Amino acid sequence: AGSAGATGPGIKVQIDDAHRRVSSAVLLDAVEELRDAGAEAMVLNGTARIVAQTYFLDTPGGISVGGHSLEPPYVLEAIGDPQTMAEAMRFRGGLVDRVESRGARAKVSRVRLVTITALADVKSAEYAQATQ
Repeated sequence: AGSAGATGPGIKVQIDDAHRRVSSAVLLDAVEELRDAGAEAMVLNGTARIVAQTYFLDTPGGISVGGHSLEPPYVLEAIGDPQTMAEAMRFRGGLVDRVESRGARAKVSRVRLVTITALADVKSAEYAQATQ
């Protein structure tokens, strides 16, 4: 839920986008691919903790993720199986291909220990209620 820090093995994806051609949709696709690959915790640029309710928007200065204004380079860190997640970023037509097709660069690194300290802004449900 993003209400506590997390640490563990994972990957780091750095997207260098000098011409600002990478959209919020590309970053959201990366997050979805990582979720499918088993990511258990994620953060962008060390400040935007990614949870189910996190939104992604294009802004004039970059990208807004969960209310955090981010500028390139975008650094996505994820905790989970490093090999599986790295392959999910590199498959044909995946994140690396999409980023490079926009004239940007994506570097995927396996990391022995990822530490995520950013917390999500957890909001109470407006309509859902817990059941007994």
